Amino acid sequence: MSRAVEEAIEDAQRTRVLRPFQPPQEPPEAPVAAAVPMDFSSHHDHLQPLPADLAESLDRHEVPVALGGEHPVAEAADAPATTGDAAAQAQAADADAGAGAAAAAVRCQPPVAVWEAQLRPYADNSVSCVKVIAERGVRRLADTIVIQLVETPSTALSAVRALSLALDDVAALIAKHTPAAAAPPRVHTVELRTAPSCDFFVAAQSPLELGLGERLAYQRAKEVVLARLRHPSPPVRFTAFAQNRVTDFGAEVFFACGRRCLVADPTVAAGGDPVVGFPSLAMGVWPAASTVDAARRQHGAQFAVDVLPRLHRCDALSLRDAGLLDGVVDLTGREVSAAADEGPAAAPAARPSWSARLEELLLRRVCPTPEWRARVLRCALLSRDVCARVQGGGPPGDLMRQWYAYAWQVLTHADPASMMLECDDLTEALVRSEASQGQARHVRHLRRIARRALAPLVNTSFVSLKDGESEHWVDALQRLASPTAPGGYAGTLLLDCSAHGVERTLRFVASHLRAAASASPQLHLVLLGGADSAARVLPQLPCAALVSSASPVLDWADFNRTSSLQTVQVFSRAGWPADLCQDTLLAAVTYLQHRGLPYVVSAPDGAQRLVAALSREALALVRGSAAAADVEAAATRHLHLRHGPLRLMDLYGTRAVLLMLAAAPARPARTVDDTAVALDGLERMLQDGRPGLRRPGFYASAAATEAEQAVVDQYFRAALPSVADRLLAVLVNECCALLDEGAVLTPDDVNALAVTALVMEESSGGVLGLVDRRPGGVAEFARSMHMLAARHGAHLAPHPLLTRIAEAEQSFANVTDAVLRPPQA
Repeated sequence: MSRAVEEAIEDAQRTRVLRPFQPPQEPPEAPVAAAVPMDFSSHHDHLQPLPADLAESLDRHEVPVALGGEHPVAEAADAPATTGDAAAQAQAADADAGAGAAAAAVRCQPPVAVWEAQLRPYADNSVSCVKVIAERGVRRLADTIVIQLVETPSTALSAVRALSLALDDVAALIAKHTPAAAAPPRVHTVELRTAPSCDFFVAAQSPLELGLGERLAYQRAKEVVLARLRHPSPPVRFTAFAQNRVTDFGAEVFFACGRRCLVADPTVAAGGDPVVGFPSLAMGVWPAASTVDAARRQHGAQFAVDVLPRLHRCDALSLRDAGLLDGVVDLTGREVSAAADEGPAAAPAARPSWSARLEELLLRRVCPTPEWRARVLRCALLSRDVCARVQGGGPPGDLMRQWYAYAWQVLTHADPASMMLECDDLTEALVRSEASQGQARHVRHLRRIARRALAPLVNTSFVSLKDGESEHWVDALQRLASPTAPGGYAGTLLLDCSAHGVERTLRFVASHLRAAASASPQLHLVLLGGADSAARVLPQLPCAALVSSASPVLDWADFNRTSSLQTVQVFSRAGWPADLCQDTLLAAVTYLQHRGLPYVVSAPDGAQRLVAALSREALALVRGSAAAADVEAAATRHLHLRHGPLRLMDLYGTRAVLLMLAAAPARPARTVDDTAVALDGLERMLQDGRPGLRRPGFYASAAATEAEQAVVDQYFRAALPSVADRLLAVLVNECCALLDEGAVLTPDDVNALAVTALVMEESSGGVLGLVDRRPGGVAEFARSMHMLAARHGAHLAPHPLLTRIAEAEQSFANVTDAVLRPPQA
């Protein structure tokens, strides 16, 4: 595949946390068609947070103006139309006017799997992914030895083993070339470097994909390797030259080295910037205890507890100014921001701050016991907000709450041995916790999407029609011309259907693409954008795949791997061959898999139906027996939503929610038995000693003049668990309906869709994961839904699929195909 198209496909995947190093500006090239190899590298399956402007554009799948992304996407919206666009405008207007009539002939195809059941396995490459390079003279070893990461480690344990083996080789080399009588021994410099295409000791596999035993072994193996870097034997100086992503274990290795530099390589980064930090910490992948302790000694307790989880959002210059880096260098080792006559040696060494030294002196000399250290930390060294979180703020299952407990053990223990034992126990408790298992299941499913073995495409050429480059679109289409293909065209064409790019796309389709698409069955069309914008283009095409963001409401603070979840649908005219529809779907998911974006193949309104179900029940609750604050609290505390239903409706917008409710399928009538609610409340009043007459009832006494509102709230207003059960019941029914209708393929896909569309905590495991984790599982929840239906309406009765799973004594996590899709009678 040509470099231009590879950059075009991979450009949006690059993280933009740090300020970019600006390469010399070159005129942008015209889009070029090229074959996309099917053995895509798997190390791009880690997504990083993006700045707000780029995150928004990628969520809408807007294609950048230039291949390197030098200009903002929004600028292209105001670009003047070309002569060709003006000539085709009348035709496009006529086509758009007749879209309503043609829309009836375009329908969404049911989701199908175009991948094999078996996933591509992780192969251990710990021996081959790292090389040790040392120049040997006639009698002596060179002063500098290089540990070079030449390919991405396949698994989390492979990354640790590879570095351990490399350190063994370095020690053997030094021992072999050091005379026994040498005194004092020479101190060698060991440089840790990576190939330009690799991240800094970041594995393709997430530690969350490991089993319980492997996860604990991984944590302990990290401690051993990091101890060898901090206390090397024989004595060597470790220098890290890192580029691209320096995250999680890679960041631990980076900070364990005595000298640390970031490498700016504009020819490879393509305008992207390195990321340094621990983005997986919030998901329960904690740094080693020695890493947290070293951060405390270098930069203070407040930094170790509060800043370390957010470090990946800091830019390179701020890290250098804070003493975390020795500098940013280019490929030759010269300091980027230094004067022309200065080299990397001019950069100041990263040393502990004076405040951190004072803290260390205070904790070591004045506080000999953990109790004293805890008292000094609370009173003098940590902010009030951090102290509150350390002392147990937040929900019991919150992974960040467990992180604060872990960091607190590191801060308060002066003895490394006891600190390690306590941290091992906390790590094991974390891995066994429901929140961690839910998070792991969610991440594991997203990683499995990236490892799917897709069927091969007949033609692997991909061309993007970028907004702002419309003058090149005709040439780009011609690059997909194939004299041997039916109709003269073959390959995949990516069309921008974002809100501001759809007009140009619509004109181009009317003037150049409609006839070619109808005559060329091997030309696969993929629309990138929202469903509303794409609805104007779809009726003009015989078959096209639509790729949209599963949730448009997540902001910068929430942007992570989950929020980039995409939904994929295929639309075609009646009579279009089913195998060609599957080829179009295959082209779309091939593109997403190469981009490293997780996806769900679903019906067009899958996510909207979940939002509509939650909104409908929340509004019924606030209209009836629950306060708005109770509905919000029940959703956030019990269902693990980041926002309550009412806030979520505000985020989507009232008009959008109205459209979702209008389009949602009809559900059983909401026949509410008010008598049952009244009887239950009165019986509980009687049991609690409020019988009325001359004793307290609704009034405190016979002489009272006003009824007690607290009594009404206590006995007749729905309690938080009851509100949460009703909200969960309607969501579970909607998820079951999506599965039963074939609108979504698997329960894991439904959970991923729910986490993104409803902005749930990933540790919840999704709507169906919440049911699996409840006491009694699916069977008990089905029984509780029957009770809810008797009290609050038939719409809360369990869906037939839920009943089948309960009767089969299965869970959503292990439901069989025979139960999920029973054979039709």
